[in-house]
Amino acid sequence: MPEFIEYQKREYFKKMYIDKFKNKGRLIKYILLGECAPSTGNYIYNDGLGSYITAPLNAVGFNTNKDKLDRIEMLNEAGFLLLDLYPFALNYNKVRKKLSEDICFQQKVHSHIIKEISSYGSILAKNWDFCFVAPESTSAGVLEYLRKHQNGELMNNKTIYHQLDLPTGHKDFTDKANNVYKNYVDYNGKMLPKLARLAVRRGSTGPSPDLIKSVFYL
Repeated sequence: MPEFIEYQKREYFKKMYIDKFKNKGRLIKYILLGECAPSTGNYIYNDGLGSYITAPLNAVGFNTNKDKLDRIEMLNEAGFLLLDLYPFALNYNKVRKKLSEDICFQQKVHSHIIKEISSYGSILAKNWDFCFVAPESTSAGVLEYLRKHQNGELMNNKTIYHQLDLPTGHKDFTDKANNVYKNYVDYNGKMLPKLARLAVRRGSTGPSPDLIKSVFYL
């Protein structure tokens, strides 16, 4: 587990980013639910690097060939907020599936997210929307928990379902090695998530700009 000072630094930069909405009269329109801040300390609200900032910016057509402060400013201007499901950067590779199936753990994660989103009050757009950009097993696990135990809702009137969902009528995606991915479908030769709010492609290390674009109708 990282030192607590690293957590405090991360929360400081996140607070500065959220304060931009308040100070500049902007609204949070799109919430991206990731897994955790990286252990490297390369947090997007500090360094402005990586697909967790470039993917949403590309989704709205912004030029990401800018310095870090410009990218962070553009992300805020566009109304994006990245929130972490888990508080610390650990090695989740061996435990993602176990955590995604632990109902007690998922209840705590869900409660944390509800409280955090609710705390934004007046800077949260009335028609705000959300998607999951954590690694596939984490995102799919939380989505499955919400489907089974929360009537398919993240919060009141915020359903995990979407008009672009492809849950039936298409085969599970199978790669060239005959590995079957149950959270994705083969749609005209393309691998797409069954639930549109799963905005990350299988095997990728970050969110997909195309999937973010489609889920938010950008």
